[in-house]
Amino acid sequence: MDTIARDALTGRLSRRQALVASGLTVLACSSLGGTASAAVGDQESWRFCEKCFSMFYNGSGNKGKCPADGGAHVAQGFLFTPHYDDGAPGQSNIQYDWRFCSRCFAMFYNGSTRGRCPSGGSHVAQGFNFGLNHAASVPPSSQTEWRFCQQCFALFYNGGSSKGRCPVRGGHIAQGFIFNLPYHLEAAVDPSKLPEFLAFDDNSITFKGGIAANGNSHVKLHRDGRVEFTTHFNDSGAVDYYYSIAWAIFASDGTIFTLRHGGKVNGHFTGGQADRKDNFNGDTTSPLVASRWPALAKTNLARMSAHVALKFGLLQDTVKEAADAVVAAATAFDSAYQGVSKDTTGLFDNMVKP
Repeated sequence: MDTIARDALTGRLSRRQALVASGLTVLACSSLGGTASAAVGDQESWRFCEKCFSMFYNGSGNKGKCPADGGAHVAQGFLFTPHYDDGAPGQSNIQYDWRFCSRCFAMFYNGSTRGRCPSGGSHVAQGFNFGLNHAASVPPSSQTEWRFCQQCFALFYNGGSSKGRCPVRGGHIAQGFIFNLPYHLEAAVDPSKLPEFLAFDDNSITFKGGIAANGNSHVKLHRDGRVEFTTHFNDSGAVDYYYSIAWAIFASDGTIFTLRHGGKVNGHFTGGQADRKDNFNGDTTSPLVASRWPALAKTNLARMSAHVALKFGLLQDTVKEAADAVVAAATAFDSAYQGVSKDTTGLFDNMVKP
């Protein structure tokens, strides 16, 4: 009947306390006995947006505005820590005048013109003056292929075939230097900095074409291996629907964890109020989730797929669709995942057949 393969909005925990989130202020004594200050340091909480591919500030409850759909940015991948120095010292291989936009929260180049903001008009600079490294050799714990978009002036990731979404039109268009952005590796080397759980939610599953079916689904993985999987589905129309919902969660070692539930909800032609809804609450413990926790926490990436049909045999393979989508998202974000073997492991497969 219809199909939906949707990006999952992920719930995430901070892997660090905000030790230097607001940066470090360096005070220097002047010859007149006063102080002259210059803000110098590394700022936490910069992330890749999985929808538009730009770099945005994720350190507050407000996630800015994404040009992909007009909603908020959605963080994925590494925790970047760009360096700033308001003195903007002249240094080879470092370009300054990269700024935070107070309207869309993206990092953009603040030259003589200021590009296009998805909130309308030009970007508005606020806060620190960031300097980005464009040396030919990539420093340790840095990701390369970050570029200036010549249309909107935002900093975006150019390392995959997809170029994200530019507020001017189409995908971003790279120009100029290839930047190397530093990121944290503490979670990989210090288990105490790993999050206690990863949560993935889709709060509104709907279908086009007048299909009177909707639902929601939630997955929560715990560090100790516990897995919670809940779904709710509802038929508010006349005819009966079979449905299937699946999640695929990607770990950086190539393991793909899948969860699926499906069943039937009745329309008002055949059903009463009780059987027009279907709720599933699954809870299990997987030693493999616990053993793969560092790899799961590194990517923190999931995709959901849902289908409805008038007959059970017409339902699409939601597990394969979700797994294909999460692999595509992972490889678009980091080309290193293209060479990783993909092993699929089912955590739940609870299809209620007629």
